[in-house]
Amino acid sequence: MSGFLIWAQSASGRAAGSGAPTTGSLVSLGIRRWFGSGTLSPSTPTPDLSALGVTVLSLFLLFLLVGIRQGFGRALGQLFDFPGHLRLVKAAADRLRKSSRIVAVAIGATVLVWTSDQMLTYSQPRGSDDLRLLTKSRGLGELTFEHGVYATVIPWRDVFSMGDYLPLAILAAVIIFQAATKAGANPYILARSEKPTLSIWATFAWGSSALYVVHRVALLIAGANDPPKSWCAVPFDSLVVPLLMMQADGLIVAWILVELRNASLGDTGNELIDADSVVQLFPVAIFACVLALPARYLSMGALLLLETFQYYLPSGWITNLLGWQIREGIMYEQGLAFLTVGVVGAAAWTRGNPRAALAGYGRILAAEGGRLVAILGAASVVAGVGSGIAYSILLSLPTQTWVLAAADSYAHYVTMPVGLMILAALVELGERTLPNANLSEAGNVQDAAGV
Repeated sequence: MSGFLIWAQSASGRAAGSGAPTTGSLVSLGIRRWFGSGTLSPSTPTPDLSALGVTVLSLFLLFLLVGIRQGFGRALGQLFDFPGHLRLVKAAADRLRKSSRIVAVAIGATVLVWTSDQMLTYSQPRGSDDLRLLTKSRGLGELTFEHGVYATVIPWRDVFSMGDYLPLAILAAVIIFQAATKAGANPYILARSEKPTLSIWATFAWGSSALYVVHRVALLIAGANDPPKSWCAVPFDSLVVPLLMMQADGLIVAWILVELRNASLGDTGNELIDADSVVQLFPVAIFACVLALPARYLSMGALLLLETFQYYLPSGWITNLLGWQIREGIMYEQGLAFLTVGVVGAAAWTRGNPRAALAGYGRILAAEGGRLVAILGAASVVAGVGSGIAYSILLSLPTQTWVLAAADSYAHYVTMPVGLMILAALVELGERTLPNANLSEAGNVQDAAGV
């Protein structure tokens, strides 16, 4: 049974019923920080830099995949083509500039949510207890460096988890609801036809986002700082909640991809909200979210399964596997995402077909793979260094109830623009490798599969 009750630890810091010391309190803290803010947290009593090895190994595996696809000589040439990298960064920055509306909305909504979370937890004593636990066996330098290393594994965490930001999720659901029902004449919604070809997807998109918003509100009422709980005695929510989560994330990612893609039309490309194209990309955006942030959905399902079955099944390999999934598994799964996150760039130029996105990713690996490795590696370094600086400044303050939460929030202020830049760069690489691109109308871009 101890394999289930991973956060129910004795106050003495020792396992219930035994005299052996346990790291359960750190494990509990890691679970709360991951599900609360998408932050990887130390789970061992001594500093652990294995995340650095995960990032380096993942980038190396991606380079091997690129080398196999395009040849190692060409891959090395692209990897060290620094003028080419600067041109790619400039092109990605131009896309973000031309898509300033979605950038402003995304950053504004996330700042609002982070500030609200700070207000809700500002005076809770658990905040200072958590900070003392982290600093019990770590100095300031060790703790900040460790957090910076963890940030290198998930530099795009904020972009693919926007379904948790309620203002943004509500706004996206309302826009798609209006487009699907034709309720009112909204001059900011572009309807490409009187009968949208994907109206059933539109209903599915706004409906699933609305349900996930209800779920998030229920969690806030139950306890904003606690891990999500199972709501029933059968494994129903352990399947439904991750599905709703990935659909809410996918709807916002589809919106961002459309805006970044339409930036190719010039400064006037984003005057209207292309709701039909957002709905069209919705299925492949869900697919892209799963490939970019797999630990988010797998860990949620594993946690809810543990909650459901903890009193009915004895400890065994299944419970151990689920426990590993919500602890060490998060980091290793996110490392593997370096090999698959590039699918997002190809997905922007399809008509919603995941198979076409995979074919497009193959073209990116063959034509621009070296630059893909370079941009992901550079983004990891920037996210790690920036997050480390944020933690070093905030955690150097006297221990207070709000310090650790504030440090997590300021680290997100670093990774949010990094994630948006990654997404813009991937969309740029996807456009460069299009076999037949028709930029006169972004919604008519043909995908490689011809579907």
